[in-house]
Amino acid sequence: MASEIIPVIEPLLQGNGTVTGMNDQLIVRSSPQNLQMIQGLLTQLDTRLRNLRITVRQGLSGKRERSSVDVGANIPFGGGRGRVVIPPANRGGGGVTGTIGGNRGVVSGTIGENSRTLDERHTQQVTTLEGRPATIYISQRIPVQTTVTQGVGPFSTRSQSTSFEDVPTGFSVLPKVNGDIVTLEINPTVSKLNARGIQVQEVQTTASGKIGEWIEIGGLLTHTNRSNNRISGSSQSRSHENRSVFFKVEVAD
Repeated sequence: MASEIIPVIEPLLQGNGTVTGMNDQLIVRSSPQNLQMIQGLLTQLDTRLRNLRITVRQGLSGKRERSSVDVGANIPFGGGRGRVVIPPANRGGGGVTGTIGGNRGVVSGTIGENSRTLDERHTQQVTTLEGRPATIYISQRIPVQTTVTQGVGPFSTRSQSTSFEDVPTGFSVLPKVNGDIVTLEINPTVSKLNARGIQVQEVQTTASGKIGEWIEIGGLLTHTNRSNNRISGSSQSRSHENRSVFFKVEVAD
Protein backbone atom coordinates (compact mmCIF):
# COMPACT_ATOMS: atom_id res chain seq x y z
CA MET A 1 0.00 0.00 0.00
CA ALA A 2 1.30 3.47 -0.92
CA SER A 3 0.23 4.88 2.46
CA GLU A 4 2.69 2.51 4.16
CA ILE A 5 5.62 3.41 1.87
CA ILE A 6 5.24 7.22 1.89
CA PRO A 7 6.50 7.69 5.51
CA VAL A 8 9.61 5.69 4.57
CA ILE A 9 10.40 7.78 1.47
CA GLU A 10 9.64 11.29 2.79
CA PRO A 11 12.84 11.60 4.91
CA LEU A 12 14.91 10.69 1.81
CA LEU A 13 13.55 13.43 -0.47
CA GLN A 14 16.02 16.13 -1.46
CA GLY A 15 15.31 19.79 -2.22
CA ASN A 16 11.72 20.36 -3.30
CA GLY A 17 10.98 16.68 -3.88
CA THR A 18 7.46 15.41 -3.17
CA VAL A 19 5.80 12.04 -2.83
CA THR A 20 2.09 11.25 -3.10
CA GLY A 21 0.13 8.10 -3.59
CA MET A 22 -3.19 6.33 -3.46
CA ASN A 23 -3.84 2.61 -3.07
CA ASP A 24 -1.07 0.87 -5.06
CA GLN A 25 0.18 3.93 -7.00
CA LEU A 26 3.18 5.94 -5.81
CA ILE A 27 4.20 9.26 -7.43
CA VAL A 28 7.64 10.72 -6.61
CA ARG A 29 8.96 14.03 -7.97
CA SER A 30 12.64 14.72 -7.33
CA SER A 31 16.05 14.94 -9.01
CA PRO A 32 17.30 11.98 -11.14
CA GLN A 33 19.95 11.08 -8.56
CA ASN A 34 17.41 11.16 -5.75
CA LEU A 35 14.93 9.09 -7.78
CA GLN A 36 17.60 6.45 -8.42
CA MET A 37 18.36 6.16 -4.70
CA ILE A 38 14.67 5.90 -3.82
CA GLN A 39 14.14 3.28 -6.54
CA GLY A 40 16.92 1.17 -5.06
CA LEU A 41 15.27 1.37 -1.65
CA LEU A 42 11.89 0.38 -3.11
CA THR A 43 13.50 -2.65 -4.74
CA GLN A 44 14.70 -3.82 -1.33
CA LEU A 45 11.30 -3.21 0.23
CA ASP A 46 9.39 -4.90 -2.59
CA THR A 47 9.82 -8.41 -1.24
CA ARG A 48 7.12 -10.89 -0.32
CA LEU A 49 6.22 -10.77 3.34
CA ARG A 50 6.62 -14.07 5.16
CA ASN A 51 4.01 -15.78 7.28
CA LEU A 52 5.09 -16.02 10.90
CA ARG A 53 3.69 -18.46 13.43
CA ILE A 54 3.67 -17.07 16.97
CA THR A 55 3.35 -19.48 19.88
CA VAL A 56 2.54 -18.28 23.40
CA ARG A 57 3.18 -20.58 26.36
CA GLN A 58 1.94 -19.64 29.80
CA GLY A 59 2.66 -21.67 32.90
CA LEU A 60 1.67 -21.72 36.55
CA SER A 61 3.45 -23.84 39.14
CA GLY A 62 3.50 -23.82 42.90
CA LYS A 63 1.82 -25.13 46.01
CA ARG A 64 -1.02 -24.07 48.30
CA GLU A 65 -1.29 -25.31 51.87
CA ARG A 66 -3.86 -24.83 54.62
CA SER A 67 -3.87 -25.98 58.24
CA SER A 68 -6.45 -25.40 60.96
CA VAL A 69 -7.16 -26.18 64.61
CA ASP A 70 -10.76 -25.98 65.83
CA VAL A 71 -11.99 -26.43 69.39
CA GLY A 72 -15.57 -26.83 70.63
CA ALA A 73 -16.93 -27.11 74.16
CA ASN A 74 -20.20 -27.86 75.92
CA ILE A 75 -19.74 -27.37 79.68
CA PRO A 76 -22.48 -26.99 82.34
CA PHE A 77 -22.09 -24.71 85.36
CA GLY A 78 -24.09 -23.63 88.39
CA GLY A 79 -25.25 -27.09 89.27
CA GLY A 80 -26.62 -27.71 85.83
CA ARG A 81 -28.65 -24.48 85.76
CA GLY A 82 -26.50 -23.01 82.97
CA ARG A 83 -24.29 -24.19 80.17
CA VAL A 84 -21.39 -22.68 78.17
CA VAL A 85 -21.33 -23.75 74.52
CA ILE A 86 -18.48 -22.92 72.11
CA PRO A 87 -19.31 -24.33 68.67
CA PRO A 88 -16.32 -25.30 66.54
CA ALA A 89 -15.69 -22.95 63.62
CA ASN A 90 -15.20 -25.89 61.27
CA ARG A 91 -18.20 -28.18 61.62
CA GLY A 92 -17.25 -30.43 58.74
CA GLY A 93 -14.21 -31.57 56.85
CA GLY A 94 -11.51 -34.07 57.58
CA GLY A 95 -8.60 -34.08 59.89
CA VAL A 96 -7.96 -35.62 63.29
CA THR A 97 -10.78 -35.26 65.83
CA GLY A 98 -10.58 -35.90 69.56
CA THR A 99 -13.22 -35.70 72.31
CA ILE A 100 -12.85 -35.53 76.08
CA GLY A 101 -16.10 -35.76 77.99
CA GLY A 102 -17.99 -36.93 80.98
CA ASN A 103 -20.97 -36.01 83.05
CA ARG A 104 -19.73 -32.47 83.49
CA GLY A 105 -19.22 -31.54 79.82
CA VAL A 106 -17.59 -32.24 76.50
CA VAL A 107 -14.54 -30.67 74.84
CA SER A 108 -13.79 -31.58 71.22
CA GLY A 109 -11.08 -30.55 68.78
CA THR A 110 -10.22 -30.99 65.13
CA ILE A 111 -6.83 -30.67 63.45
CA GLY A 112 -6.88 -30.51 59.66
CA GLU A 113 -4.32 -29.94 56.94
CA ASN A 114 -4.52 -30.07 53.17
CA SER A 115 -2.28 -29.07 50.29
CA ARG A 116 -2.62 -28.63 46.54
CA THR A 117 0.13 -28.72 43.93
CA LEU A 118 -0.22 -26.36 40.96
CA ASP A 119 1.06 -27.35 37.52
CA GLU A 120 -0.79 -25.67 34.66
CA ARG A 121 0.40 -25.01 31.10
CA HIS A 122 -1.47 -23.26 28.31
CA THR A 123 -0.21 -22.99 24.72
CA GLN A 124 -1.75 -20.92 21.92
CA GLN A 125 -0.74 -20.21 18.32
CA VAL A 126 -1.57 -17.52 15.80
CA THR A 127 -0.24 -16.78 12.28
CA THR A 128 0.44 -13.30 10.92
CA LEU A 129 2.53 -11.52 8.27
CA GLU A 130 5.87 -10.13 9.40
CA GLY A 131 5.48 -6.53 10.45
CA ARG A 132 1.75 -6.99 11.08
CA PRO A 133 0.26 -7.26 14.58
CA ALA A 134 -1.41 -10.42 15.86
CA THR A 135 -3.80 -10.77 18.78
CA ILE A 136 -4.38 -13.71 21.10
CA TYR A 137 -7.23 -13.42 23.58
CA ILE A 138 -8.81 -15.71 26.14
CA SER A 139 -12.32 -14.74 27.24
CA GLN A 140 -13.76 -16.17 30.43
CA ARG A 141 -17.47 -15.73 31.15
CA ILE A 142 -18.01 -14.83 34.80
CA PRO A 143 -21.42 -14.47 36.50
CA VAL A 144 -22.10 -10.96 37.83
CA GLN A 145 -24.93 -10.38 40.30
CA THR A 146 -26.82 -7.07 40.15
CA THR A 147 -29.18 -5.76 42.85
CA VAL A 148 -31.93 -3.28 41.93
CA THR A 149 -33.88 -1.34 44.59
CA GLN A 150 -37.31 0.07 43.71
CA GLY A 151 -39.29 2.44 45.90
CA VAL A 152 -38.33 4.40 49.02
CA GLY A 153 -38.23 3.50 52.70
CA PRO A 154 -40.28 0.62 54.09
CA PHE A 155 -42.13 0.25 50.79
CA SER A 156 -38.98 -0.43 48.78
CA THR A 157 -38.34 -3.79 47.17
CA ARG A 158 -35.08 -5.34 46.08
CA SER A 159 -34.56 -7.74 43.23
CA GLN A 160 -31.44 -9.53 42.09
CA SER A 161 -30.46 -10.69 38.64
CA THR A 162 -27.43 -12.52 37.28
CA SER A 163 -25.70 -11.73 34.00
CA PHE A 164 -22.50 -13.03 32.44
CA GLU A 165 -19.57 -10.77 31.56
CA ASP A 166 -16.65 -11.59 29.25
CA VAL A 167 -13.35 -10.97 31.03
CA PRO A 168 -10.62 -10.94 28.35
CA THR A 169 -6.97 -11.75 28.95
CA GLY A 170 -4.39 -11.92 26.19
CA PHE A 171 -1.64 -10.34 24.11
CA SER A 172 -1.23 -8.12 21.09
CA VAL A 173 2.12 -8.91 19.40
CA LEU A 174 3.95 -7.05 16.61
CA PRO A 175 6.88 -9.11 15.22
CA LYS A 176 9.75 -7.43 13.32
CA VAL A 177 12.34 -9.68 11.67
CA ASN A 178 15.92 -8.72 10.84
CA GLY A 179 17.91 -11.72 9.60
CA ASP A 180 17.45 -14.49 12.16
CA ILE A 181 16.59 -12.04 14.95
CA VAL A 182 12.98 -11.19 15.76
CA THR A 183 11.90 -8.23 17.88
CA LEU A 184 8.52 -8.42 19.59
CA GLU A 185 6.46 -5.45 20.70
CA ILE A 186 4.01 -6.93 23.18
CA ASN A 187 0.93 -5.39 24.76
CA PRO A 188 -0.51 -7.80 27.34
CA THR A 189 -4.03 -7.15 28.60
CA VAL A 190 -5.12 -8.56 31.95
CA SER A 191 -8.72 -8.16 33.14
CA LYS A 192 -9.89 -8.71 36.70
CA LEU A 193 -13.39 -8.66 38.13
CA ASN A 194 -13.78 -6.74 41.39
CA ALA A 195 -16.51 -4.92 43.29
CA ARG A 196 -16.28 -1.91 40.94
CA GLY A 197 -16.63 -3.98 37.77
CA ILE A 198 -14.08 -5.24 35.26
CA GLN A 199 -10.63 -3.71 35.70
CA VAL A 200 -8.30 -3.83 32.67
CA GLN A 201 -4.53 -3.48 32.99
CA GLU A 202 -2.28 -2.97 29.96
CA VAL A 203 1.52 -2.97 29.95
CA GLN A 204 3.79 -2.60 26.90
CA THR A 205 7.13 -4.36 26.63
CA THR A 206 9.73 -5.21 23.97
CA ALA A 207 11.87 -8.35 23.72
CA SER A 208 14.08 -9.93 21.07
CA GLY A 209 15.61 -13.31 20.33
CA LYS A 210 16.35 -15.80 17.57
CA ILE A 211 13.65 -17.16 15.29
CA GLY A 212 12.56 -20.63 16.41
CA GLU A 213 13.74 -20.21 20.00
CA TRP A 214 11.70 -19.53 23.12
CA ILE A 215 11.85 -15.94 24.39
CA GLU A 216 10.97 -15.40 28.05
CA ILE A 217 8.89 -12.26 28.39
CA GLY A 218 8.57 -12.23 32.15
CA GLY A 219 7.34 -13.98 35.21
CA LEU A 220 5.67 -13.39 38.55
CA LEU A 221 6.76 -15.06 41.78
CA THR A 222 4.40 -14.65 44.74
CA HIS A 223 4.51 -15.84 48.36
CA THR A 224 1.44 -15.47 50.56
CA ASN A 225 0.96 -16.21 54.26
CA ARG A 226 -2.36 -15.68 56.01
CA SER A 227 -3.39 -16.50 59.58
CA ASN A 228 -6.66 -16.21 61.45
CA ASN A 229 -6.91 -16.57 65.23
CA ARG A 230 -10.21 -16.82 67.07
CA ILE A 231 -11.57 -18.05 70.38
CA SER A 232 -12.46 -21.47 68.98
CA GLY A 233 -9.25 -22.14 67.06
CA SER A 234 -6.90 -20.86 64.41
CA SER A 235 -6.13 -21.36 60.73
CA GLN A 236 -3.15 -20.64 58.52
CA SER A 237 -2.74 -20.71 54.76
CA ARG A 238 0.44 -20.51 52.69
CA SER A 239 0.90 -20.31 48.95
CA HIS A 240 3.86 -20.22 46.58
CA GLU A 241 3.12 -19.49 42.91
CA ASN A 242 5.38 -18.98 39.90
CA ARG A 243 3.84 -17.64 36.68
CA SER A 244 5.84 -17.49 33.43
CA VAL A 245 5.22 -16.37 29.84
CA PHE A 246 7.26 -17.45 26.79
CA PHE A 247 6.98 -16.53 23.10
CA LYS A 248 8.35 -18.33 20.05
CA VAL A 249 8.30 -17.04 16.46
CA GLU A 250 8.76 -19.39 13.50
CA VAL A 251 8.56 -18.92 9.73
CA ALA A 252 5.35 -20.65 8.66
CA ASP A 253 6.09 -20.77 4.90
